[in-house]
Amino acid sequence: MNRNNYSKILIVLSIVFQNCYFHVRNNEPYQYIFAVGFRINEESETVLPLDILAICLPVIFFIFYFSGWYTDYVEGYGRLLIIRNYSRTRMILNQCCRMAVHLILFQLIITAVYHWHQQGFTPFSGSLLQIETGYFITIYVLLLFQFFLETWMPVQIASLITNLYLISSVILQEQTVSGWVKLVFIPGNFIGTHNYALIPAVLKTDIENSALPGYPALMLFEIAVGVLLIIFAIAVCRKKDIL
Repeated sequence: MNRNNYSKILIVLSIVFQNCYFHVRNNEPYQYIFAVGFRINEESETVLPLDILAICLPVIFFIFYFSGWYTDYVEGYGRLLIIRNYSRTRMILNQCCRMAVHLILFQLIITAVYHWHQQGFTPFSGSLLQIETGYFITIYVLLLFQFFLETWMPVQIASLITNLYLISSVILQEQTVSGWVKLVFIPGNFIGTHNYALIPAVLKTDIENSALPGYPALMLFEIAVGVLLIIFAIAVCRKKDIL
């Protein structure tokens, strides 16, 4: 069994673990808690470390699954394509599209698990499409960040930095009111104790006496970051002496 098959099994197990953990947590979690967000412990009003681990676990395994997608393909099999004058830009774009398709399939699996196992969860009456979109785009940009890092550093270091960035984002979203921090550590806006899509108005955090942008603007910001990461990855790949 190759590494990808092991990774797929670990992803499914992490999804089941997350569902079971929040099911027995007895804190009336929302049905699609992976995207909606978990509730803070009411007694201590703090985020429990195990809650952070549980909410991040599937994403951590997503990062593990997609690690090496630049190095193994572009600098591995991709060398044969480059010899045949295959466009490096096309190679990068093909990999990014494949990443998106695989991530969509994983998200369908995690949604199906929570849809199937509803007992013990508070029914979610909001826009499932809206929170799922925010969740997907956030994770996809996170994976593009890892993809870009791999263009100029070892795979293991890129994965470590990406995981640290993810966990730091979730923690800092509850530890700070700084608008700039919330923009820089953007995954925490859609993964953790809440999903930004559920907030009816803008978050009242100051960025030079102004609030964070609304949900559509934040989505556009994430998409713009994702596009820039792809452009940077293409630029680095085209300058690299892969052969």
